[in-house]
Amino acid sequence: MQHSIPSTTAPRSATNTMNCKYPVIAAVTLATLVGVGRAAALFIGLLLALCPTPADAATATVTVGDGGFFFFPSSVTIGVGDTVQWTWSADGHSSTSGTPDQPSGVWDSGVLSQGATFSHTFPAAGSFPYFCSPHGSCCGMIGSVTVAEVTPTPTASPTPSPTPTLTHLANSTTRAMVGNGDSISIEEFVIQGNQPKTVIVRGIGPSLAAFGIPDVLPGSYLVPLRQ
Repeated sequence: MQHSIPSTTAPRSATNTMNCKYPVIAAVTLATLVGVGRAAALFIGLLLALCPTPADAATATVTVGDGGFFFFPSSVTIGVGDTVQWTWSADGHSSTSGTPDQPSGVWDSGVLSQGATFSHTFPAAGSFPYFCSPHGSCCGMIGSVTVAEVTPTPTASPTPSPTPTLTHLANSTTRAMVGNGDSISIEEFVIQGNQPKTVIVRGIGPSLAAFGIPDVLPGSYLVPLRQ
């Protein structure tokens, strides 16, 4: 038999105690500490960080007592941090966590009237049965909420770029007095590595006169020697 609530009882909305009050405190603090500067900003940031709102949180809606002693849908599956909102379509029902005659104490809307709403946010994964306290035992008015862990989408690892081959242009210049016999100029350099390299070797004589260098070698030639 359905219990009724007197018409003088106004529909009310109940909110689970998990709802955060820190943002309200932070707003008041901001109003009273304007102009203090860095310390105020840090304090407010810490307060807001204590009660983060999930960016992707969702709300599932369940209708209570629409056309009979049942919740619709009777079972819902949500993610951690999501909310279930019950909306009353008839008087004299409740949303109470647990099983008939064995409430778990996680939430309890109390017996509400048509038009009322009640919300509960689920911070952890698990299975949460619930029932209507007036009609759970007699009429099988029960429901369940399954909270699943949210699996983050894996981030694809970027393909490493190939290490570019560096080309170094080096210049080595030697100026010496050059003669004959034991007075010839012998220049040495070492090329390291096991890969082919391009080397440009020049012997400059007469063109040095344009730079004011006296006694330039009138004719020069190179004899490459490989050790």
